[in-house]
Amino acid sequence: MQKLSSGIAAIASKRGVDVIYGRGYFEDSKTMRIESEAGQRFVTFDHAIIAVGSKPALPKAFDLGNPRVMTSTEALEIEEVPKELLIVGGGYIGMELGTVYASLGSSVVVVEALESILAGPILI
Repeated sequence: MQKLSSGIAAIASKRGVDVIYGRGYFEDSKTMRIESEAGQRFVTFDHAIIAVGSKPALPKAFDLGNPRVMTSTEALEIEEVPKELLIVGGGYIGMELGTVYASLGSSVVVVEALESILAGPILI
C-alpha cells in the first residue's frame, strides 16, 4: 500500500495537486477551513468537488473467492503495481482506477457493457 500511495502522491504532485490532510469545514461558498495537527488553514476556490468515498459492492457473479478479483477499495490496497489489470465497469470509479494504474505502469483494459464509458445520468 505504501508503494502505491507514494506513486499516486508523486503523480498528484507532478500535476500540481496539493494534498492537505485534515478535517474541512465550509466557511462560505468559496472558502474551506481545514483543521489539522499542523494548525488551521483556509483554502479558497471557484468550484468544489466533494468526494468523501463510497461503499463498494462485489456482485455475486464476480465473487469467485479469488483474491485477484477485488473491489475498488481492495484495488487501492495492492502492495505492488500489477503488470496487467482488467477493470470491469467504465464508470467514474473504474476509469479513475484505470487512469491511476496506467500512470503507474500497468497495462489496463476496461470492459463496459454500455455503448460508452462514463455513461451515467446527465444532471442539469
